[in-house]
Amino acid sequence: MMAKGGVFVNYLILLRTPHLVWLWLSQMLSAFGDQLYIIAITWMAVQQMGSSAGLLTGAGTVTALLLGLFGGAYADRFDRRKTMIFSDLLRALLVGLLPLSWHWLGEGTLWPLLLVHVLVAALGTLFQPALQASLPALTKEPGVLYAANALIDSTHRFARILGPGLTGLLLLWLTLPDFFLLDALTYLVSGAVLFLIGQEFPKHQPHTARHNRLGQDIRTAWQLLLQDKTLLFALCSLAVVNVAWGAAFMIGAPLLSDSASDYGLIVAAYGIGNVLSLLVTGGLAARVGFRAMFIGQLILGAGFAVMGVGTLGIAMLGAAIAAFGSPIGDLLILGRIQTGFPAEHVGKMYSIRQLLAGSGLAAGLLLAAPLFQIVSPSTGILLCALLIIATGLYGLKKASSLHRQPA
Repeated sequence: MMAKGGVFVNYLILLRTPHLVWLWLSQMLSAFGDQLYIIAITWMAVQQMGSSAGLLTGAGTVTALLLGLFGGAYADRFDRRKTMIFSDLLRALLVGLLPLSWHWLGEGTLWPLLLVHVLVAALGTLFQPALQASLPALTKEPGVLYAANALIDSTHRFARILGPGLTGLLLLWLTLPDFFLLDALTYLVSGAVLFLIGQEFPKHQPHTARHNRLGQDIRTAWQLLLQDKTLLFALCSLAVVNVAWGAAFMIGAPLLSDSASDYGLIVAAYGIGNVLSLLVTGGLAARVGFRAMFIGQLILGAGFAVMGVGTLGIAMLGAAIAAFGSPIGDLLILGRIQTGFPAEHVGKMYSIRQLLAGSGLAAGLLLAAPLFQIVSPSTGILLCALLIIATGLYGLKKASSLHRQPA
């Protein structure tokens, strides 16, 4: 799986490949734009809707879950580079029109926010599967592919670390509606880079799946997943862990914090642990195989157990430990999808991954409310940690049989 020379050699190869560097930098910029967009749309919704703002922000999540499989199927049917450029340009137009809509309709008008948020989420279900399905052809070597996956994955994690500080700095000169214009600009940059590196993409070849019905295409993808017992087990394991992660980190950690600034420090510590894991584990996890995913779950669970102790310093340490184990399984699953299935099904397989992971996260958020009404934040986080550890231990027990499954 690894290119000769080890983990860091693969990163050096990637960083010496101009089109991969430009792609990474453009996605990094786009991730920062997305962070500004999320902050702006969430804050404006809270100002207008109060505690009901979750209905607006949740609409994007529901849209992604409902349309994800269809987005992956369309991404597999058509030229992936053109699909990504189309998605970027249309998102730039939609987000860029938001400030104008308030100029025409008044700043208190909510329906443009809702409409744009839903459409942006829908277009994201086209872009992400097309991007992930394109990386094997752009990297050409398995070891470099793993490094590329790690760097692309790091873009949103970096944005989460630096986003709050960047937001405060920008608000010294800009208003929240300006954030939408900045996000639109990052989409245009992403689309321009994809256009300029077009010669690095393989020429699109129509395949027979394009002539099938969409439902048949999606059923084929599910059948392929059911045949790959290793990936199926890994995805089910990820969904269970995401239930606990959503409850512990998205709800438990804010309840554990004494202030928003404390929560921000915990999130920053988690982001730092994520990035260190991506850089340090690198292709080592690919050598170990899916055992590394379950070891990562044990680290994640142990970190959450430490985080639940309560003091800020220990909570930050626990968050960083937990975050170190979190990305390992994500990258192994992504690599399996990209290299273990025919190219015309990679987008759909990635969308199935997003569906199962997102469903687990949504379930965790729903279950968090009754959980933290019954127990304290520390106890609730500890219970979530135990569920994650149990999942990792069961995965390690099954690892020997999973390892014998063909990649």
